[in-house]
Amino acid sequence: MKLLITDDEYATRNSIKHLIDRKRTGIDFICEAENFEEAITQIIHHSPEIIITDIVMPLHDGIYLMDWILQHSSHSKIIAVSGHDDFHFVKSTIQKGGIDYLLKPLDMEELNRALSHAAKQYQKEQEYHSLKKQNDTAEASETLLPCHPVILEVQRYIKEHFTGHLRQQDIADHFYINKDYLSRKFKQEFQISMVDYINRLRIDKAKKLLSVPGIKIAEVSEMVGFSDDKYFSTVFKRTCGISPKSYYLTHAEKEGNSALLL
Repeated sequence: MKLLITDDEYATRNSIKHLIDRKRTGIDFICEAENFEEAITQIIHHSPEIIITDIVMPLHDGIYLMDWILQHSSHSKIIAVSGHDDFHFVKSTIQKGGIDYLLKPLDMEELNRALSHAAKQYQKEQEYHSLKKQNDTAEASETLLPCHPVILEVQRYIKEHFTGHLRQQDIADHFYINKDYLSRKFKQEFQISMVDYINRLRIDKAKKLLSVPGIKIAEVSEMVGFSDDKYFSTVFKRTCGISPKSYYLTHAEKEGNSALLL
């Protein structure tokens, strides 16, 4: 069972690690994060089953992190910790899917009880999903995809927005992920760089548009997300082996269309 501890104070993270009864809770791996961004990176990299997060942190707080987890790593069980006995925090934790709310300074027994409860809840859900998979092979094949849910969402986001002026940094900012890390992870999962993947989608779309009689290369370039039609022509030729103009003319001949490409 993997655990992520998110707290902006090193002393608190260290204290939590020493309070954990690994044998009782089944925790065999612990990673740490001191802020929202680091937490996301750790979640994507390790997919922890349990996440302990402080509520009050600089910039993006624990409530914000729980929102992200709920959308992108909903299988993870959340335990919120805080030095404030605030009903608003307790209510928010419950609404965001948290299973427990512990007050600092943490009590060893309460912490291990919460971790044990989280582990059991996670295991029960996995057993349920396992039975469900056995009864539906189609669902099983979908569920067993090797990609992390966040990377799949990135892929889906690209498919929906590739015709715009989409940059890697824009995608990374949208998902609150470091650009270089996201680029490496994407290539690891799909065996193609993010830039090449975006360009492949654009070129496939361009090939369809080039079947339209009289369409201009500049129009196609803009419609598939390229801001420079010369760069579009370069990428198209590199991908297809011929220029957009030659592709259009070849297609026009096959269709018996004499319209000229401008």
